[in-house]
Amino acid sequence: MLSRLKRLAERRGFKFGPVGNFINGRFQTRPDILSISYKGLHIMTCPKRIYGFPNASHCDLLGGQHPDYFELENRLLSWESTIKTTGWLAKQHELYKKISN
Repeated sequence: MLSRLKRLAERRGFKFGPVGNFINGRFQTRPDILSISYKGLHIMTCPKRIYGFPNASHCDLLGGQHPDYFELENRLLSWESTIKTTGWLAKQHELYKKISN
């Protein structure tokens, strides 16, 4: 299911990458989730193991229930329409410039 979501995302201009942070001076990545970004801006996260249906037994390392493929697909398409039909991306770049100055 992840490869199916990756194909959908890459056709629409999104990229997948690892989610990580610095812990005790070392960069460590989360083994259970991926980041979806658009032009360098993080949009959403998705689990590496995607199921075709929701179930209470499908949980991540923190105990949160995994979204199913169709929920992730709807989120991705919703983000695509938000980014491409509104000025959201330009607003994010303006905020980034203000913060970095």
